[in-house]
Amino acid sequence: TIILPTPPSHPMSLPPHSAEPLLADSGATVTPYALSIAMVMATLGALIIGIPYLFYDDILKKHVDGYLTNVFRASAYEADAKAGRKVYKSDTPGFTGMMNEMKAVYKDHKGDQSYLTLAFTESMDLFFVALGINPDDYAAFCYKFPKFSAWCNKISANISFSWVVGGAKIIRNNDNDAKGSNNALVIEKCHFRESIGEEGCIEMCKTPVEEYFTHRMNAPIKVSPQPREQGLGCKFCYGNECSLKELEW
Repeated sequence: TIILPTPPSHPMSLPPHSAEPLLADSGATVTPYALSIAMVMATLGALIIGIPYLFYDDILKKHVDGYLTNVFRASAYEADAKAGRKVYKSDTPGFTGMMNEMKAVYKDHKGDQSYLTLAFTESMDLFFVALGINPDDYAAFCYKFPKFSAWCNKISANISFSWVVGGAKIIRNNDNDAKGSNNALVIEKCHFRESIGEEGCIEMCKTPVEEYFTHRMNAPIKVSPQPREQGLGCKFCYGNECSLKELEW
């Protein structure tokens, strides 16, 4: 008979099957091994998420904003060319160049809401594609998970649209009588509105944005510009349960 030697125990081996389960709610004790793994994962997660966030405004934001501006401009050129519309191009780089193009579009098509909304819709579809997101898949995700997608849209918009509207922040409405998420994305001073004017804000932003995200992407959104005498702010409220309280100024 051949007797095989017992393999040495590894310092990182898992606890034996007879060990107590690791579920906290079962009354069992969490092993040091599981605790150490959790601490390592939490530390790595904090580093991965926290370090870029700490330096985002000072270092990363200008690069992200510049990149997204260029992507949107290229998407608008492509959308207009595919549809046989006039392609508006400015030689000026960055946000200023984009706004020169927007102003030229609005000068030629002021009051033509169908044109402005369709151009925005087709540009945004290509914008998503350029960022590696299939618009149809995104719309299906928002339809399947309405509340979760509303939360995701609110969080991501805080970064993904700062290139066109400027700084924004998420505020919590502590009024217990308000229905919905009790959260709104607030733009304190919209750069787009400041540049395009009040009528352009409604026809080239509020109406197309609400139409596109609510009906194309299954991601309901309400846009509430601040009364002009009070400032150039704006509120974005996400989801089907958005309340009037959240849109008030």
